[in-house]
Amino acid sequence: PAQPHPSSHKSKLKHATNTVPSSRLKKLNFKNITQDHQSKGSREKNIMKWLINCCVATIVLVSMGFVGKTIVNQSRENALTKKLLNAITFESMSGSHFPTYATTSRTLNEGAGRMIKPLTKSVELKPGKGPYIAQMIGFPWAGQNFVQHAVHEMTRKATAINYGNAFMRSSGEMAINVISSIPLYKDDYSGPFSISAVYKFPEEGYVLTRSYCAGHCLECLPKDYIIPSKQIFEFQCNAGVRFSTELPKGQRETITSYTSDKVKKYVILVRDPFDHIASRYENEIDRHQLYDPFGIADQLIPEKIGFEAYCNYVDNKLFGGNVREIDEEFFLDEEVYGLSQDVPCYADFYRLVQWYNYALEMLDDYDLPTHYVYFENIKKSAKDELYKITEFLELEVVEEPRSVLAGLLWRGPYYDQVKRAAITEFIKHFATESTWNLLSRYF
Repeated sequence: PAQPHPSSHKSKLKHATNTVPSSRLKKLNFKNITQDHQSKGSREKNIMKWLINCCVATIVLVSMGFVGKTIVNQSRENALTKKLLNAITFESMSGSHFPTYATTSRTLNEGAGRMIKPLTKSVELKPGKGPYIAQMIGFPWAGQNFVQHAVHEMTRKATAINYGNAFMRSSGEMAINVISSIPLYKDDYSGPFSISAVYKFPEEGYVLTRSYCAGHCLECLPKDYIIPSKQIFEFQCNAGVRFSTELPKGQRETITSYTSDKVKKYVILVRDPFDHIASRYENEIDRHQLYDPFGIADQLIPEKIGFEAYCNYVDNKLFGGNVREIDEEFFLDEEVYGLSQDVPCYADFYRLVQWYNYALEMLDDYDLPTHYVYFENIKKSAKDELYKITEFLELEVVEEPRSVLAGLLWRGPYYDQVKRAAITEFIKHFATESTWNLLSRYF
């Protein structure tokens, strides 16, 4: 079906103890992770710093903050933000992959904002009319750029994003640090912000707003991606950054966050887990061609042999070759440790399942109108699926969609039958009932 609601019934979710078994929470010892924060003062400061240490964003900046409040001093805030900025990558439009922006200025022109005069303006929120926020959540590389660009084409209205340093050109290409953030609502700098500088926000209906939430880093340790509670995941779904070209470099990013009651609808992007992780790998090919800290760029090609070489490195050689031993302490029990041997890029599959576990539980709790968008349905019939999205957003269509969604670069299989079977069992082990109901169509 085009729009199932796998979490519409109240099911017994395993909660975080499914993702991080309760028997291993003591080993995780998150208290130790934050014990050096206890002398800093308020609980808000502790949460803020811990979140930044726990989630290094891999697709866009996911940072934290509280509305209208300065949690840390300006120099510390900028240092933390800069640390996250150095790890960002953007998914691209129609399969043209962008590398990590910090390693190139060819595609993401920082400072070019002086040449752009934004036409987008903030709007007033009118009770009973809007425009309201429809938050689009998805694990990175689920089709975010394509959907937002298509909505721009069809409605001639702007969409939004939590990460105000991001900017989508009229072509659909992404850039960052180009123009100052344009808030959706007048005089409200907590976010979200326009992702377009050309189109106007709708006066009524819903503004599609991108968020990646949390726990999706690449080539990182478990402490950086294991999310210990649903509350932290939900908080990061509303977190972002405001960017200003008017400030000196090093002071241009301000951490932001808006409250959950601003969100009135959800759009969740769903993709075949096998293709999803392979797509993440294909993005890494370009990144390693420009910045190759591990010396494996010459092995990375969009074919099964390159995928297996990359996964072998991150599974067995990263962090001094102690990856599985580190992961075993956090979430690999004896059974899954053995199973993981046949799961390429097993930690990325874990991150994907964890993301769905928390996202579906959040949607179940909020019980707001939710539209499910399946990547393969858009590939099969983009026009029909995009019309369903604009109808859900209550936006008028003024032009037919022109964009085409591209899939994987390599058309051959990335996984043999043994690996597919192992991945299936691996995902089953960690998935909640709602997650498995949603993803079982792919197995």
